[in-house]
Amino acid sequence: MAGIKKITLDNQLQEKLWSLIHNEDEVIADVLGTEVKLTVISSVPHDQREIIKEIESDPELQTMLKDSEEDEKAGRNYSVEEAIKYIQEFHAE
Repeated sequence: MAGIKKITLDNQLQEKLWSLIHNEDEVIADVLGTEVKLTVISSVPHDQREIIKEIESDPELQTMLKDSEEDEKAGRNYSVEEAIKYIQEFHAE
């Protein structure tokens, strides 16, 4: 068996494949009598995966993000300067 080859499909074929696999991790398709396994490697770009990993591994960061989300929902918005001041005060405690 040969190595993995990465290709770009035309838009029409991409749309057809996506309609088959978008809710699945893997799909086995019959292509001209041969079973072909289509696997979703990742639907999240690398940069986003890194940010997600960092947030998930840092409980303090999770708390700060949840607090800021609650502030936003309550209509409390802060300037960049205010946010920096808050972070500095938070770490000074």
